[in-house]
Amino acid sequence: MIRWVRCAGIVVGLALLSWAVASVGWTAIWQELQRLGWWLAPIVMLYMVVCGLDTWGWRYALTGRYDTPWRTLFLARLVGEAVNYVTPLAWVGGEPVKAYLLKRGHGVPMIDGVSSVVIAKTTLAIGLLLFALCGIGLALWQAPLSATLARLAWCILGTLGVLVTLFLLAQHWGMFRRLGPVVRGGEVDTAIRQFYRSQRGRLVLSVGFHFLGWVAGMAEVWLILQCLGMPITLVQAWIIESLWQLLRAGAFLIPAGLGAHEGGILLIFVSLGLSSPAGLAMAVVRRIRELVWTAVGLVVWSGYEYAFSRA
Repeated sequence: MIRWVRCAGIVVGLALLSWAVASVGWTAIWQELQRLGWWLAPIVMLYMVVCGLDTWGWRYALTGRYDTPWRTLFLARLVGEAVNYVTPLAWVGGEPVKAYLLKRGHGVPMIDGVSSVVIAKTTLAIGLLLFALCGIGLALWQAPLSATLARLAWCILGTLGVLVTLFLLAQHWGMFRRLGPVVRGGEVDTAIRQFYRSQRGRLVLSVGFHFLGWVAGMAEVWLILQCLGMPITLVQAWIIESLWQLLRAGAFLIPAGLGAHEGGILLIFVSLGLSSPAGLAMAVVRRIRELVWTAVGLVVWSGYEYAFSRA
């Protein structure tokens, strides 16, 4: 089933990518990219801020009895996100890898590691809901959207809200207990419930740092478009990023968001009356950034495995 879903996602993604490129043309996109010059390097490096804030969000999803170094979590998160990017399981493929690296590299029990990545994924999604809700509110106030994009954004936001609610309920009811005693799923469920009951301050901080991570992504959009010669306000950047992230969330079944990212940004820019070539050029820059940091994450993982084998 996973293989068929992946194949279908690739076909849909390629169709969307072909449509986006055909609508604008490679020549126009390349002309926009030439404006960047040496700015491409600092734009790629800016992801460290996004990942760093999300790392703090994950750190506060860990129970307070573990003083895990931020650097350890940062590297583990790089690896996990790289696995997420290259697998068809989108947001969840690399989460067990993060827990595994915490156990092998810092002695955090798998029960606490798995519970932390589940909680962090929940707070990340809640942060996205808050960020996107603010973005849609700003769009309704300053930049009326096309009817199609507005309906699509509200539909995805509502669906994401329902999914997050169901995910929270599943954690309350015990989503791991059916995995049996071999993986001690019941203990993971207990650890998650205890965190929500007794670590509410850390829960709020986790949501807050993930929200700031989404805001940092908005700053990245603003910087890219400034470098492409399209001066926009931070409010416009917030609107673009929030809508884009919603569309990306809606295309989570497509491996690496192939085509969905590019088609989504084209739809947003056309709806807002902005330059389509600049929009697709920005999508290409983000794709380059994702590929660079995915490669870094896989290299870090190789380094971990080499160190584990030596030990």
